Amino acid sequence: MKEGSGHTMKESHHEFADQWYNIPTPWQKLGGVWLVRAGRNEAKPHYRVGPRQIECYGLHFILEGKVRLTCEDQEKVLEKGDLFCLFPQRTYIYSCEATPLRMAWLALDGPQVPQLLEQLDLDATKPYARQKLTVSAKRTLQRIQELFERETEERELRWQSLLYQLFEQLQASGKPNRQLKVNSEKDWLQTSIEYLNLHFMENVKIADAAERAGVHRSHFSMVFTKSVGISPLQYIQKLRMDKSAELLKQTKLTITEIALSVGYPDLYTFSRAFTRYFKRTPSHFRGN
Repeated sequence: MKEGSGHTMKESHHEFADQWYNIPTPWQKLGGVWLVRAGRNEAKPHYRVGPRQIECYGLHFILEGKVRLTCEDQEKVLEKGDLFCLFPQRTYIYSCEATPLRMAWLALDGPQVPQLLEQLDLDATKPYARQKLTVSAKRTLQRIQELFERETEERELRWQSLLYQLFEQLQASGKPNRQLKVNSEKDWLQTSIEYLNLHFMENVKIADAAERAGVHRSHFSMVFTKSVGISPLQYIQKLRMDKSAELLKQTKLTITEIALSVGYPDLYTFSRAFTRYFKRTPSHFRGN
């Protein structure tokens, strides 16, 4: 046993450590990421783990000292503030390079984990990142681990909140605030189509879509029209008309309710647009 941080850590042949285990609930598994286990340690000089594989994602944070990480054909020495991840079905060895060595870790699973790690510039071919563990991220990591010792009703929700907060803090470390940049015309066009598909029932404007794409409105309209075959304005109108036709046929909503639901300011404006598009009034369309 060893006293540390106000408690006693269990001793093994190569470390003093705390480990906690979680059984993810059905509610947790509905999310994109969940905790499997967590731990922290103080390594002995001969500390070495592996060669081994794990079944989930093991995110390790170096709190003090240095670690030598070996992953297949790569070998890196990592130090305080760095982190590394054990990816599933990959063989790793990590060992103490300089003492005192202290680490903390989270074992994670879920469909969002690869994308979250990618935001930290981590993947199976480069499973480490330099100087990511800021003071705020370290504090959040500690709060995640402390929740293992508190069985409260709100613990699961708090865990999820803290996990996303931790990834936000790790991603922000060492990077200036910046807007998301779309790399290519194909990228921003697809993003813009998704934007319009999602928000066409609101008061969405073409200028807003162009601004999100990071291009001038005239260029946005030209590229969109050439690729989709109709202008952005016509595309929004088509989405609204298709949705209103569906609501007229499949629901008992009043025509006014439908008009306001699909993004028109009033019944008169909607009726004119609908009649012009379908060559029938909304009432006639519903009756046939």
